[in-house]
Amino acid sequence: MIASAVVSTALAYFAWHRRPAPGATSFCLLMLAVAEWSLGYALELASTDLSTTIFWDNMAWLGAAFAPTLWFAFALQYTDQARWLTRRNVAILAIEPLITLLLVWTNGFHGLISSNIRVDTSGSFSALVVTYGPWYWINIAYSYLLLFLGAILICLLIQTMAGERTNDLWPEPISSPGSHPFCFYCHGRRHGFKSVSLPAVGHCASGARSSVRKHE
Repeated sequence: MIASAVVSTALAYFAWHRRPAPGATSFCLLMLAVAEWSLGYALELASTDLSTTIFWDNMAWLGAAFAPTLWFAFALQYTDQARWLTRRNVAILAIEPLITLLLVWTNGFHGLISSNIRVDTSGSFSALVVTYGPWYWINIAYSYLLLFLGAILICLLIQTMAGERTNDLWPEPISSPGSHPFCFYCHGRRHGFKSVSLPAVGHCASGARSSVRKHE
């Protein structure tokens, strides 16, 4: 988890210095979100008491809540559809993550994110055992929708470029199934949406980094 945070931060730094490239800014923000997410989750796993574990779990949500939105923004920018990222549309896209964060930090009052929370310390790391609430599943649906739409945009671009014989073709990592953004969520065990597959993040980051480099 710590290694993922370090690598993601380094990739964010790489993208920041290539901001003229399409998608570089949103990719930078995406990697920062993944870094914060990974670091928060690592500290959650290292915690032993309930209150500290919940605190770091809530902190991890800061990056987790915005990662799908940033992925979608990256897909729009990279596929030359950035005209859809108007201030109004960006504000609309941010509504669900902001509501999610508000509910996460006030969960003790309503249980819309989770309930029956306890810490399981029987394994190598401490783990939160919860019953997920209705807004958690709404967040799941919203996140998968953005991941799906972003993936469709990039797949269409790959299909368009597939017949071109040029050195500017998309690199293999971003077009392979193992780097698909849904892998962020499909390898989870206990956190569902929040359980990230770090190898999948690495493959997706590698592909996106190479795609940014393509425009230098």
